[in-house]
Order: sequence, then structure tokens, then C-alpha cells
Amino acid sequence: MKRIFLLSLLLFALLPVIHAQKEPAAIEEECQPFYRRLDSLSGVLFRHGNREKTEQHTVRKEKKLKLNDARIEKQMARLNAPLPMVYNDIVKSYIKMYLGRSSEQVSKLAALSEVYFPIFEEVLDKYELPHELKYLPIIESALNPTAVSRAGATGLWQLMYPTGRMYKLTINTYIDERRDPYASSEAAARFLKDLYTLYGKWDLVIAAYNCGPGNVNKAIRRSGGKEDYWAIRKYLPRETRGYVPAFIAAMYVMNHYRDYGIHPLDTNIDFAMLDTIVFRKLIELDTVARYIDMDPDLLAFLNPALRKKVIPYDPEEGYPIRLPYDKLLAFENKRDTLIAMADARMEEAKTSHKFEEAARYGEIKNKFGPNVDGMKAVKYEVKSGDNLGFIAQWFHTSTSNIKLWNNLRSSRIYAGQKLTIYVPEAQEKQFAAIDKMSREEKMGTAGSESSKDKIDKSQTAGNTTGAEHMRYQQYTIKPGDTLWEISKKFPKNTVDSLKRINKLDNHRYLKPGMVIKVAI
Repeated sequence: MKRIFLLSLLLFALLPVIHAQKEPAAIEEECQPFYRRLDSLSGVLFRHGNREKTEQHTVRKEKKLKLNDARIEKQMARLNAPLPMVYNDIVKSYIKMYLGRSSEQVSKLAALSEVYFPIFEEVLDKYELPHELKYLPIIESALNPTAVSRAGATGLWQLMYPTGRMYKLTINTYIDERRDPYASSEAAARFLKDLYTLYGKWDLVIAAYNCGPGNVNKAIRRSGGKEDYWAIRKYLPRETRGYVPAFIAAMYVMNHYRDYGIHPLDTNIDFAMLDTIVFRKLIELDTVARYIDMDPDLLAFLNPALRKKVIPYDPEEGYPIRLPYDKLLAFENKRDTLIAMADARMEEAKTSHKFEEAARYGEIKNKFGPNVDGMKAVKYEVKSGDNLGFIAQWFHTSTSNIKLWNNLRSSRIYAGQKLTIYVPEAQEKQFAAIDKMSREEKMGTAGSESSKDKIDKSQTAGNTTGAEHMRYQQYTIKPGDTLWEISKKFPKNTVDSLKRINKLDNHRYLKPGMVIKVAI
């Protein structure tokens, strides 16, 4: 009981952000949860499919589709379902949408299900969960591993950033395991199991997966304590009201689409016929595909966690890429050539910003990357005049980290926006205080001590690797040098530390020939 109580507290505290609500949509949008979500990457699966079958496929008009209610009710009653298979006008509207104007998408989903369902079932079985939960990704992502919602939920299971981090997924600039079918299924299964520990009813678990347990608990309270989805439905957020009906309809359709003349398209992809090759060098997937004579889009599809289609440099652990069995020998025959090319790329990375971070991935992934293990989240409310560059400096992180943590697609922010930023646990209070500082304090103007100085002092005071133990050397500024570039040449330095030890109020004061002090 103690474990369940603690788990409840943790989930109630975190899950309102963990699986953020999708933005309210019009009824038209609400009734087609996967209609527009299949993108060109998934399309590669059907490139060599049965063209005749595709050409003969006709998309039905919803108004011409006639459903036999009695037959559907009997078929639904025979399904092995973890929740009551209610058949009413709401569920019927979703079934009509799936089998009517979205029937071509159902053909694609049927094909994709043959690719992904074995993976889902294996993981669900591992955690002793109902196999029927494999239909959740149908309505979440339309089985598109690279799908991203407007709220930032990502992957087949549409996990938010904090959800992925809570369940130990790697998420950074180059790798996002929310997009990996195996890793994301593990995280989603653990998430679902934790929700079932809280509710004990799968209809409520599925609703909470969509909108978070906070909203489900609020709906239960407003309904007078009823713990039945259909009883609390009207008190749920608008987009979640259709979520369980969509799940029921998807489960029915994916079991009976052939009864309505719908057939899967051909994919010729079987994840059971793949193996992994570990590569420890920086190289682009397109280069690998070219040397092993493989469709680059297909190679990217098999390795969706690589966000930039680049295998980052990690000399210790490397990165496992998935290849079809018939390409393993070709890869081994070209391994030395690919390594030589990767080494040449490393040399290029020394002078090119394009691959600099990827080249140093093995070094930075734990130290500087957005790994939040052992860190604390603080909130910062954006003020007028702020930009991500300033905020990143104040919190000693990078703009890319802040964008990842807050699911920002661009660097545009607005006054009043609340940002989540992860900071070292020991400095949580100092960093949290930045939100209340004046702009002069943060920028270090008007003669007051800047937030960066305050935090640097607090870090140095209790740190045996502080400035008093650091060795320095002189560095002469060259044309085109910036503090950022200098900090990369001398990894023990940051932009902030260079400003502090050289008493630089403004990096624009750097001039060729100027001599500064750098830590070594």
C-alpha cells in the first residue's frame, strides 16, 4: 500500500505535464484522429507494394456506407477486450469514419500493424498487460514513428518529453527514443501499468493516458465520485471525450476491416528480419545507405530515433543501427571504408560548426546534454525583452536544451510564457531565484551583481574544482574568434566563465590581438 501511495503522489505531481492535453479541435478534426498523420517516411513502406491493389482501392463516401448494427454488436461482443465494448452513436460515428472516407488510411494502417504489432505485443506481454492496448498507437500516431503533435508529443505512442525522461528514454539533439518502436513501447507499457495501479479500470487508464490523471480525477469528482468513463465523459476535456470511443472503434475496425472489402497494402518489411550493427563513428545515414546499396528512406525508417539522420560519435558505447539481414554482409564489407570516411568527417568537424556537436556527442551526452537524471526542474516566466540566448546563459545551459525540455519548435518565445529548465540539484534555489530578479540583475548592468556571477560564486564556493584550483594560460584573440568558439577549443571554459575571469561585460569588445586568460 505504501508503494501505491508513493506512486500516486509521483504520478499526480508529474503527469499533468507528462502527457499534456492535445489542443481542442473542431468536431471534424476530432472524428479523424489519424486521417492526415501518415507522412512520406512511412510512405516508403508502400513504394514497392501491390500497385494493382492500390489502384483498385476506392475510398467510400461515408454517407453511402451502411452498417449493420446488430452484426457489429455481435462481433464486438466476441472481441477479447480489456474494457466494455460499448456500441452507441458516438462509437458508430468513428467506425463510419474509419470504414468510409478513411478506408484508404485503414489499408495503410493494416499494413503497418503487421510491422509494429508484434513489437507491441511482445512488450505488453512482458509487463503482463492486455495485448489489445496495441491499438492505442493507431489513434495516437497512426503508427507513424516520427509523428509530432501540436503539443510536442512524439513517436508511435505520442509521449511528451517529461514522460520519456521519467521512463529513462534518451532524448537529445541527435537521438529521440520516443521515436524508437522498441524503447518507446517499453516506456508506454510502464506508463500504462502505473496508471492501472492508480485506477484498476482500463477505460479510465486509456482516458488518463490521453489527458493525464489530474483531468480524470477532476471529472470523477464532478460526476459525484463515479468511476466509469461514460459517466464522467461530459466532464473530461473536449478532445478526450472522443478518445475512448475512437479506441473502441479502432479495435473493432482493425479486427474486421476485411469484412468491408479493405485489404492491407504490401510493405515487404519485417522487423523480425532485422539485426543491429554497432557503429562508433560520426557518419550520416545517407552515406551508409549509398555504400550498402540501400534505399536511404528505408534505412531512416528502420532507425527513426536518429533525429538528424546522423550517427553521432560515441567511441565507448557506439550506436546500434538496424539493417535487414541481406544488408549485413554488405555493411561488414564496407565497414573499413565507412570508418575512414567517418574519420575524415571528424577532421572536418574541427573546422565546421555543422557537425561539431555530433562529433563531440560521446563527450557531451552526459555532461552537457539534456539528461535530467539527478537534476531539478525550475520554472522561469519569460519577461518582455527576453530571448532564448539570454535565458540559456542565465541558467548555464543551451538553447537547444531549453527547446527540447519545452517542446519548442523554434526559438520564438513570448512574455508570460512559462519555461521548464533543469538545473543541478545543489543549485536549485539559486537558479529558481532568477525568475524574480530584475533585468539589471540578470544582465549585470546598473552596477549590481548579475545572476550569472551569483550562481558561479555559489557553485565555486562548494566545489573543489573551483577557480582557485584551476590552471590558466594566455590566449591571443584571432580574427573571427567568439567566446563560444574559444570555449569549444578549451573545454574547461564556458562563455560565462570566460567573461567572469577576464572581466568582460560584453563579448563584442573582443578584438584581434587582444590577450585573455583561459582555464586549462
